[in-house]
Amino acid sequence: MALAVVGGLSGNAHAQSWAGGEAHEKALTALYEEAVAAGETQVVTYGAYTISYKPLWDIFSKRFPKIAVVGNPISAAQLLAKIQAEITSGQRVVDVMTSGITDQLVASAQGHTEKYQPPNAKDALAPEYIDPNGHFLLTFAGLVGIVHNLDKMPANDLPRTLRDLLDPKYKGMVIDDPLSGALTTLSWTELLHAGKIDGAWMKAIRPNLTVVPTTAPYFANITTGSIAMMPFQTFNRYVRLKESGARVGFVDTPGLATPVLSGMSVVKGAPHPKAARLLMAWFITPEAQNALGPLGASYPVARGATVPKDWPSYKDITAAVPITPITEYAKARTALEQALRANFK
Repeated sequence: MALAVVGGLSGNAHAQSWAGGEAHEKALTALYEEAVAAGETQVVTYGAYTISYKPLWDIFSKRFPKIAVVGNPISAAQLLAKIQAEITSGQRVVDVMTSGITDQLVASAQGHTEKYQPPNAKDALAPEYIDPNGHFLLTFAGLVGIVHNLDKMPANDLPRTLRDLLDPKYKGMVIDDPLSGALTTLSWTELLHAGKIDGAWMKAIRPNLTVVPTTAPYFANITTGSIAMMPFQTFNRYVRLKESGARVGFVDTPGLATPVLSGMSVVKGAPHPKAARLLMAWFITPEAQNALGPLGASYPVARGATVPKDWPSYKDITAAVPITPITEYAKARTALEQALRANFK
């Protein structure tokens, strides 16, 4: 599959070693040897993408054959509640949280993640992807746009701007609750912070929307065409539907499509802490980041990483809707919640 450098990031990933250099190879090998010496044979990660990333975990286990990755695909409130329950009961299972920036900030504020910066972090990632408090890294990105049925919603009928979504002809669009912490929350946080939407827009779009706890069951409706389109959905979901043979398209117009960042952290008191640190360090290597697009249907964020050549430009998307800095994200999320409670009724 043809690949292109993400967002204009520099470097030639194909000229690098699997770890990004000899020093990083040695550092990750040392982490692996420490985990094996401690008898750690698995690492458990929780998060929405953990099952769809199985091809990535297979690469990890091929590189480090004595450690298996176990994924549990829970997210948002359920994820945080499960981690809290494990801590309270003392029956700890999770090692690594692979989830969105909101979950990472909440977990770190609650003292549920340990301070850890992999030895390759500063070389692999720009500073804006590293939590200044040292509790997590932002390690992959998604694009949130519109998934639509090609037969029921042809190109000429598609919205191209956020204001277009206010047209009554789009009434019946299904989204998850923007106060739930799921995709709509994440994308609207970025859009509000960037000044692309406001309270008046939220009030105007509300009559066009059917709000549900989770949109997962509705993708079958997109496939059959009983729902023509679903806004605020990930490019990852579109790729998976297309791979299954569904007649679907994706609107990725900059300014309408939104970047959403996710990351990884080591849960405090993890049963397999050394393996957890190894997984987190490996995930930002060229080997992992270059596999994220073809195998994980997600965008890598490491320097020099590549994606399939025909994918939407991450650089163009983030130029239109700049990523909210980690240090401003909690305030941006609070601003969204306040705007929603005042206008989205």
